[in-house]
Amino acid sequence: MTGRSDSEILVVTTHYPYGTIEENWIGHELDEFARRFSKVHLLPVKELKERRSLPEGVELWAPLATINRLRFFTWHALMPRTWRYFFDALKECSDLSRITIPRAIVCLKFSCYRVAFERSARLKRFLLSKKQKVVYAYWGHIPALAIPMSHRRGAGTCVRFHRTDLIADGPEQGFFPWRRELREVAELNAFVSEQGLAFYSEPSRGVCSGRCEVLRLGARDFGPPRRRQQARAPLPITMVSASWISPIKRVDLIAGLAAQLARHTSVTWHHFGGKRAADVDGAIKAAREAGADVVLHGLVPVERLQQFYRDNDVTFFVNLSEHEGIPVSIMEALNADIPVVATAVGGTPEVVIEGRSGMLVDLRIDGGLAALAARILAALQPGGLLMVASPREVWEGLCDGHRNAGVLTRELIALAR
Repeated sequence: MTGRSDSEILVVTTHYPYGTIEENWIGHELDEFARRFSKVHLLPVKELKERRSLPEGVELWAPLATINRLRFFTWHALMPRTWRYFFDALKECSDLSRITIPRAIVCLKFSCYRVAFERSARLKRFLLSKKQKVVYAYWGHIPALAIPMSHRRGAGTCVRFHRTDLIADGPEQGFFPWRRELREVAELNAFVSEQGLAFYSEPSRGVCSGRCEVLRLGARDFGPPRRRQQARAPLPITMVSASWISPIKRVDLIAGLAAQLARHTSVTWHHFGGKRAADVDGAIKAAREAGADVVLHGLVPVERLQQFYRDNDVTFFVNLSEHEGIPVSIMEALNADIPVVATAVGGTPEVVIEGRSGMLVDLRIDGGLAALAARILAALQPGGLLMVASPREVWEGLCDGHRNAGVLTRELIALAR
């Protein structure tokens, strides 16, 4: 299928194009949508202060919730329809476990957003238009609340699932109401990984009426990478990580790895990402005392990170997360031809392939960080796993954002009606 379709698409995001960091990988999808659909509409649920530019042909709608969230929730809490949805959502809690305050809060928030979708005059006009159209929810949580009404009005529907919108991490985190309804009305369920598809397809989770497919995200191509050194003796190591600083990301273990490697060779660890650095202050201090040079860059645009990759000889990228979908940060490292050391969780093993793009680590890190450091040092010797890897080739085969966006676009055009 080539050329431009007569169809229109509505893309529902959490807050893109607002913000500067999250959801940045949707950019190449919008580029492809603008090229192939007659018109692209973009509806963010939430507004943030910063705003990114959009491709020509993408029409940005006003967000459902402005920066003043208190006003949004107060206004919608006054509506009887919100409370009808709230009590309906609570019924799902009783099926899962006892009703808790955190889950009740989630139910109320989701009820407010669902009513906001149903009250949106612009969304109603779009769904009632005579154009062939498809609604694409970029996440399986709040943006997917637009899917039931879109299905009822006859639009094609697609939901993309990542990880946090798919798999619950605990008794409170990850709970979203109306899951069963979504499984019944979404025509295409798109997953970033085989692991996510397998989880969603388990019979115990109920009947899924629509198609379920792996439609990978992928990373943008930032051009020819820096040529990697093929022999490293002695071994000055430059390791990079990129993630939020949170317990699930286990950045403290990365700091501990830097400390262990510093006992054997010169190590510089660069971390890109924000949130509470104080949570890992102790581990960072220990790494520095062990002799590692630690550089915390904070939040940076992906363009700046990719320029860093091309200006520096990065030995390997490291991700020791407890949970993942398929991290875009890993795909971006592969684009720069940087081998990856990562825990074998979620869909990560689908792109971190031993000897081809990097090295996998057991979640428990058997033998501890000292054993992992020894394994990495061996893998950096001539002929070792990290030295023989061709990360850029794996990116080209699995993670090319432009090509993957083209596959998704063809699927969405086929859904439009």
